[in-house]
Amino acid sequence: MKPLIILTGPTAVGKTELSIRLAKAVNGEIISADSMQVYKKMDIGTAKIRPEEMQGVKHYLIDCLEPDEDFNVVLFQKMAKDAMEKIYDAGHIPIIAGGTGFYIQALLYDINFDNVNEESEYRKYLKDMADKEGNDIRNGIYLPEGTWIDYFSGEKYEGNRILSNFDTPVWKLPVFVKNGAIIPMTQPNNNVSEIDPSLRIYEFYPNRHTATVEYDDDGVTEAYRQEKSVSTLIESNVDAKNRVTITIHPTAGSFDGFVKDKKTELRINVTEKPKKLTARINN
Repeated sequence: MKPLIILTGPTAVGKTELSIRLAKAVNGEIISADSMQVYKKMDIGTAKIRPEEMQGVKHYLIDCLEPDEDFNVVLFQKMAKDAMEKIYDAGHIPIIAGGTGFYIQALLYDINFDNVNEESEYRKYLKDMADKEGNDIRNGIYLPEGTWIDYFSGEKYEGNRILSNFDTPVWKLPVFVKNGAIIPMTQPNNNVSEIDPSLRIYEFYPNRHTATVEYDDDGVTEAYRQEKSVSTLIESNVDAKNRVTITIHPTAGSFDGFVKDKKTELRINVTEKPKKLTARINN
């Protein structure tokens, strides 16, 4: 089996910097799995990598199409497969980097779209459905195994299914998050250079016990090779009495420019107003 690396996550969490470092470490080339970065002249709001940030690493599916050209999962799958063959032929490893989950699933699981009639009347109807406010309906949303939460309404959906006729205006991103998720967030920005290093934000969807490790380094140099980086263990636990405990462990490590004293914002999603809230610092 040929090697393939998948690097995914929401916008502005540092995928670009990590993908560059990863490509240099494994002799890889990067294929963008983003539904918007494929378009030329659409840099604002897409967190598109700039040429000077590529550091000599070859990228595919960036600035390939004009804004009035069609792009969909079928075209992505074909273009990404072509790019992968070129990368393998060069003796390198493809790295799929981006946040459009269905595109990545279509490539990873080689979903067959041969029986889809791209020019059907229904497809044309769907293509023209979004109104001037961006209201739209999406079909074929695949939810893997587990419980998923509508990010905006809080409604829960069981996985292992495909949703159709689902109300998803163009501004509704993300659409779903997995129950139990712990998500490091940032304030709105168009480039990672605009992120406030003195503020950390975590969003929680408590469910039983879940944990994640947040990693950070200077994002510019290769000092991480000398272990100049930091990591923070974050845990969420729901006990038998339905009490939620959030634990943010002390950050370990350091790097040049690391801001030690930070403001911390916690966004904890619950189904009803808590009866009691307590907080402890340093035990």
